[in-house]
Amino acid sequence: MFKLNPLTIEQLKRFKSIKRGYYSFLILCFLILFSLLGELFVNNRALIVYYNKKFYFPTYTNMIPGTVFGLGYEYETNYRELQKIFKQDSQGNFVIMPLVPYDPFETDKLDGSYPPFPPSIEKKHYLGTDKTGRDVLARLLYGFRIAIFFSLLLLIFEYAIGITIGLLMGYLGGRFDLFFQRIIEIWNNIPFLYAIIIIASIVIPNFFSLLLLILPTPHGESHKVSGINECQRNGSTSFIVMGATLVRPLSDTGNFNWPLLISSTAFLYAGLFWSTPVSQCQFS
Repeated sequence: MFKLNPLTIEQLKRFKSIKRGYYSFLILCFLILFSLLGELFVNNRALIVYYNKKFYFPTYTNMIPGTVFGLGYEYETNYRELQKIFKQDSQGNFVIMPLVPYDPFETDKLDGSYPPFPPSIEKKHYLGTDKTGRDVLARLLYGFRIAIFFSLLLLIFEYAIGITIGLLMGYLGGRFDLFFQRIIEIWNNIPFLYAIIIIASIVIPNFFSLLLLILPTPHGESHKVSGINECQRNGSTSFIVMGATLVRPLSDTGNFNWPLLISSTAFLYAGLFWSTPVSQCQFS
């Protein structure tokens, strides 16, 4: 049976004692879960369509053309329009739409008016639209999902690479340590924004290319390499006394800062991911 290490349990208790960090973590988990189910709340596809005694669930299925529901076009059904049509007939057909019946890229322009539009319960633009008529709430939800998973992946890769190289630097020492120390010094003197602009002008930016671009930059794993290296050097005796090994997670030995993980994720969601060195090691 899986059993947590006593040091890990102590770390979890210490984290729970930090109320703001702990409840922020719970809120963040709820928002991530909510964003994963975003299509059920914010989407221009219907949740349920009942037509001619048959149910359709367009949200997570392939595109359904309008001809399936008796409309005169082959492209994807406009479910808001279909809902209005079904309300006017008396055949028992119906459409159930999400709370916000718009997707983040869809423009909703009104005749005789120009966006941005103010919040409207009637139009179901609860936070209004932007300058191109796109729903603000829809863009916030899907933008949050992209940003939060980008930040989590970046954080995981940074810690994995940084901790691995940092432990090797502290364990092997010598030329290996000196080589990576010089690499860290070089990276720390590279302007972060300029490096991203130059590389992005060569590589077409997308989710994974941006991940690869930001990962090796000065605000990437180099700071964590430096911090973990110092932890390994100064705390090697404590590691041995506690029976810790190189493959044991650093959370077992007091080196992994859970509030740092939460704050780093939040900072990257805001577009400013500033990596903090894990240099304040605690050995108890």
